[in-house]
Amino acid sequence: MRGFISLLAVLCLSFNITACKTEKKPEPALLEGIVNFVSGDVTVLKDGKNAPAKAGDKVSAGMRIITGAKSFADIYVGINAVKMTENSDVEIKTLVRDKSNNTEKTELYLKNGKVFSRIARKLAKGDSYSVRTPTTIAGVRGTDFVVTQTNGKGNVACLKGKVRVRSALQTEAEYVDINGGQEVTVEKGKELTVVSISEENMRNLRDIIENISELKAEIRQKFENQKREIKEKVIEQKEKNREMINKQKEENKENIENQKLKDKENIENIKEGVNKEKDKTKDLLNKVKKPDLKSVKPKIK
Repeated sequence: MRGFISLLAVLCLSFNITACKTEKKPEPALLEGIVNFVSGDVTVLKDGKNAPAKAGDKVSAGMRIITGAKSFADIYVGINAVKMTENSDVEIKTLVRDKSNNTEKTELYLKNGKVFSRIARKLAKGDSYSVRTPTTIAGVRGTDFVVTQTNGKGNVACLKGKVRVRSALQTEAEYVDINGGQEVTVEKGKELTVVSISEENMRNLRDIIENISELKAEIRQKFENQKREIKEKVIEQKEKNREMINKQKEENKENIENQKLKDKENIENIKEGVNKEKDKTKDLLNKVKKPDLKSVKPKIK
């Protein structure tokens, strides 16, 4: 009987495993930005190769962009503008959209120089946009701000909106918030102190904003085409996922029914085997001669 119960447990486990279905989480979709304007010596490095940057070039994760003296580049990631000033080195660390919750993540790494970011509208819940340097981490929701990294020292200046800044030199460093008209310098061994933007930084910010190029019509069209293609691919992938899930459901349903029949047949066979064993045991017991208790005389000491 104990063996019968154990076998039933195994059959139930087999049934449960067959009934389970696993849904594969959609892979994040790689996004692309676009080079909108280039002036001077601007180089793009990707997969060990380098080439002069030009308007219309696609920008993707893993790409590194370097500007020379008196050179700059304007890049658009969606509707967000990024401007690299002279003698700057920026790597596009992350540029993805998570299909599962339709959120976007952008992360730039400024090795040296200066990069200005204009987040055109407040980011949606779950979206993130950040600029990192060897010393600094700056994350935003929607704002105009500039990050500078020179001589082992970082600086974040915010023209409008709000930026959260912390030191990258300490793993458990706390964030500080800087609002429009404020800046903070990040330097090893020193606390982060929020102050009003210096006249020089304010002048630089205004010059950058005045000179940043609007998205060109043909570049905008490329971006819109890319956006439409991504949307179509997302819709297509969703449809494929739906079909796959429905097919899996049907297969699971069929497997469950087949397993039920097999389990029922196995249980019946087990019951039949148990009943046969019971009958054999009963026959053996009946064949055993019972002792004649009356003929046995007690011994008297």
